Amino acid sequence: MIKRISVLKGVGRFSALNSIQGSEGDFSELNVIYASNSCGKSTLCDVFRSLDTGNSAYVIGRKRHGSNTQQEIVVLLEQGQTTRFQNAQWHERENCPPIHVYDDRFVAENVFIGYHISLDQRRNLYGLVIGDQAITLKQAVDAAEQQLSSATSALNRAQTNLTRLIPTGYTADSFRNLAAVEDVDNKITEVV
Repeated sequence: MIKRISVLKGVGRFSALNSIQGSEGDFSELNVIYASNSCGKSTLCDVFRSLDTGNSAYVIGRKRHGSNTQQEIVVLLEQGQTTRFQNAQWHERENCPPIHVYDDRFVAENVFIGYHISLDQRRNLYGLVIGDQAITLKQAVDAAEQQLSSATSALNRAQTNLTRLIPTGYTADSFRNLAAVEDVDNKITEVV
């Protein structure tokens, strides 16, 4: 579990946050971040998202405007271990537990929002899922449905092409059930 952010420099509104020793302000297993607009909530969410995924772009995209300071983040973990963001990458991130961030980015990427439901949205509404694992499973189902659709199209094309080759008066099944003709190649040669 994350215990606290010890250092937060050059990230969003935070020019140089250095937390004070002690337990006041430590994180717990579940945390709600609440503040007025433009106080740094989204910045903190991107820091946590970056720490969880290892994707540095979330932090790099939050570089403090006009700052020449290198971005630096030090996160203290529950067992006294630390993980750091320096030189545009996370170090010792493997000690960090999974972090789930439920913010407006999460909602935009994972939840259907709207007043008018189009046909495509109605089809996708049954695929509403929440969470990384559910999204991965939903994507696998979507890929399987696409493969099934492609295979069905290929089967239909093959059946259409086969039907053109079947003599008039026969169906694919009745043609398939015709008795085999012994020595057919010689008989064809005799007729030709």
